[in-house]
This record gives sequence, C-alpha cells and structure tokens, in this order.
Amino acid sequence: MIWLLVTFIVVLLLGAPIVFAFAFSSIVYLLFVSDLPSDMFGAVLYSSLDSFPLMAIPFFLFAGELMSQGGISKRIINFSRALVGKVKGFLGVITILASGFFSAVSGSGVATVAAVGGMMIPEMKRSAYPAGYAAALTASGAFLGSIIPPSIPMVMYGFISNTSIGDLFVAGVIPGFLFVIGFLLLNILAVRKFSLRESEAEGAGWTADTGQLRKLMLTGKAAFWALLMPVIIIGGIYGGFFTPTESAVVAVVYALLVSSLIFREMKWGAFVSATVSSALNTSMLLITLVFATIFSRLLTIEQVPQKLADSLLNVTEQQWAIMLIVILFLTLIGMLMDTVTGVILVTPIVFPILVTGVGMDPVHVGIITVVTLSVGLITPPMAINLFLAGKIADAPMMQIVRYLPGFLVVSYMVILLLSFLPELVLFLPKWMAG
Repeated sequence: MIWLLVTFIVVLLLGAPIVFAFAFSSIVYLLFVSDLPSDMFGAVLYSSLDSFPLMAIPFFLFAGELMSQGGISKRIINFSRALVGKVKGFLGVITILASGFFSAVSGSGVATVAAVGGMMIPEMKRSAYPAGYAAALTASGAFLGSIIPPSIPMVMYGFISNTSIGDLFVAGVIPGFLFVIGFLLLNILAVRKFSLRESEAEGAGWTADTGQLRKLMLTGKAAFWALLMPVIIIGGIYGGFFTPTESAVVAVVYALLVSSLIFREMKWGAFVSATVSSALNTSMLLITLVFATIFSRLLTIEQVPQKLADSLLNVTEQQWAIMLIVILFLTLIGMLMDTVTGVILVTPIVFPILVTGVGMDPVHVGIITVVTLSVGLITPPMAINLFLAGKIADAPMMQIVRYLPGFLVVSYMVILLLSFLPELVLFLPKWMAG
C-alpha cells in the first residue's frame, strides 16, 4: 500500500492534474503491486457513477451557472448595499454579505468570486482599498459557496457516506452565518488602518437622496426571486415535495424561468455559455470522482482507513485530541486539492475515525469535513479562490497573502466552535425533523 501512496504523491509533486495522480497511481498499483483482479477496475468505473443522488451535482452546477449569468449578482449586490447603508468599510461589508447571498444561489465558491468579485473588487480599488486586501476579502467570503446550501461538496459527502443530503444542507446554515459574522467583524477592524475614499454609488431605481427604507424596498423587490431559490430547495426537501436530486432539477427550471421571464437577461449566448461551462465542469468533476473512487476503494480494501483509525485510537482516546488531529489532516488535504476532490478522498478515511470510532454524528462530521477543506480555497499552494480574486484585482500573491492571516484565524475559530459545540451544527436539522 505504501507504493500506492508514494506514487500518488510523486505524480502530484510533478505537477500533474489531480485526476491523473489518482488514475496513474491506482493503475500502477493494480497492475504491478497488488494481487487484486484487474477486472475490478471496470466494475468500479461503472458503479462510482451509477447513483441517483449523484445526479444532483450536474443540475446544481447548471443552476448556478444560469443564475450567475442571468442578472442575479447585480441584484444581490444592490440589495446588500441597501441593507448595509454607509459606514466606514461598507464596500467590504457589502462584498461579504453579497458573497453569502450569492453562495446560497450558486453553490460554488469559484462562481461567487467571479460574480461578486468582478463587480466589487474594482469598486473597492477605486475607493483606496489595498488591492491585496480586496482580493483576500473577496476570496474568503466566496468559499461560503461550499458551505451555505446548496453545496456541491455536501452532496458528494452525502453520496459517499450515505448521509442525508437534506440534513447536511440545513446543517450548513448556522456555520455559514458564523463565517459571515466573523468576516464582517474582521473587516470593521481592518479598515481602520486604511484611508478610504468610499462614496455611495447610486443603485438601480434610486438616487443619492433616496431614503434607506425606499432603497431596501426597491432592491428587495428586485432580488426577491433570486433569494427565494434556497428557500424553495430546503423547504421542498423537508416538506417532502422532492428529493435533494429532484430539488436540483427544480433549481435549474427555476433559474431558467427567473433569468429569462422575470429578469429577462438570459440571452441565447449566455444560455449556451452557461450550458457549455456547466457541462465541462461536470465532466471534469465526474472524471475525477471515478478515479478518486478507485483510489479510495484500494485504500479501503487494504484497510488503510481502519488501520489509521485503530492507530489513532491507540494513541489517544480523548475526542478533543482526535478531532484536532483530524482537523490538521483536513487542512493539509485542503491545501493540495479542491474541496470536492478532497471530500472524495478523505471521507472514507475520516468517517471511520469520527463516526465509527468516536461515535460522532455523521452530519456533524460532514460539516466539519466540508468546512475545513473549504478553507483550503484560500490557503496556498492550491488556493483557487485567491488566484482568481488576485487576477481580478491585478494583485500579486505576496500582496494578498499579507492580509490572509486574519481571515484564517477567523476561519479556524469558527471550525473549533463547530467541532466542540456540535449543537451549532445539529440544532437546525433536529428542529426541522421534529
């Protein structure tokens, strides 16, 4: 088994795509090291994709793309602007709130960076925010796309661990809220050091003299249909109207109707672009899933997760110590690969340790897994959100990293709260269940 892990790490360090590292190391191990039958390869290729819950992923990706290109982001940003008013650092506050709202619509961290960052980063730079800070703030707020429902990584965790996706969606609400509060407080403290030149821009339907209540009414009315989608998804699942997979189809239909008939901004070119983009992302994600499943299946057959669990439990039986070790492990994985791939890789390892070994609730474990891996979106060397936000801000990575420690401290404070106060995660699923 050591050859499987060594081959995987070597190929990864050579700069190969993560999917190639999974595929190459698994094939080499099956053909040249293991006594396992090679025909299991084909069986796993088929079985890894033969799942009804898995169909939710391409539909949620498609819905997110449609909402991103259908005039959603500017309505959400205008609503956030009206909600905040004008205080020092209000552009940063708007960026965080808009990221939270848009995450609940798109389910994607990268889409949130592109949609919110594309509008807010240039505006922050014009108001004398340091480019590195604007990029770090946007990238950090955008990883809420992996936490606030609907969340693609949560769908993947639920699929692999056979955990209720509906419960995971609901359990992500409070963690997402805690991250928003933490980043808002951090922004309030950070902007004290900046000499800002913020001026409140006019929004759609108002002027500089428009009252605050009037602004809220105008922007709330415009953003209503966008913000209603997560309510329909979660309410429909818990109301028994449709399954999580069916809710993804509902999200696509809803996104099409809102973007084309209500907002009337979904042109044919935008629709084709959204379709192609979601198809490419789905293909890449599912190819990664296939080979990551083979890799994790080999780990399971060789009893690596069970051996790790036994070794860890032999070192200590203290739940808090085991939890800290697992968080460190998830952090390292999150630094090396995207959240969805990380979930595929670590779930078969973490689940036996925390659920079977320690007796934690699988929903609680799922939230800790997804949240900790999501921090990797702003943690080099992978840091997809940081690179994209830096490109929009035209800021070198060294300038962005300078402002990163505060966001990481807030993130891990929230992770520790969620880890050791499980009711923060489990309260809403229990309340809605009964």
